[in-house]
Amino acid sequence: LSLTVDIRFPVTFSDKTVREGLLAAFPGYTLSEGHVQQPHHTPKEHYLVQALSRVYERRTGQEAHCIAIGGGTYVHTVEGGVAFGVERGDTDYHMHGNDEFITEDELLKDAVLFACAIADICG
Repeated sequence: LSLTVDIRFPVTFSDKTVREGLLAAFPGYTLSEGHVQQPHHTPKEHYLVQALSRVYERRTGQEAHCIAIGGGTYVHTVEGGVAFGVERGDTDYHMHGNDEFITEDELLKDAVLFACAIADICG
């Protein structure tokens, strides 16, 4: 029996903890380790998070809320990197579905927000 496991674990865990848990759950089996990607976390106090939050609040007039997600984003390989995107709570965009969408108006607002973030961070 061979099993491949894809586990996303929080920064409070280690790959050792996950490995030990798997071995305890499947006694008598061996575990051959494949690729391990350590969890990625950038604290909200980080200058980049603070800069993005400031730009968001200035442009939208709304309080910025940082969230952590378990997905594999493009920033996992960037030290201190964060994914920055705008999702409005009142619209179901069918995120990652085959019918995912955004309105033209929202896309243009997002483009201005991203440009302001780049200008603010890059000076």
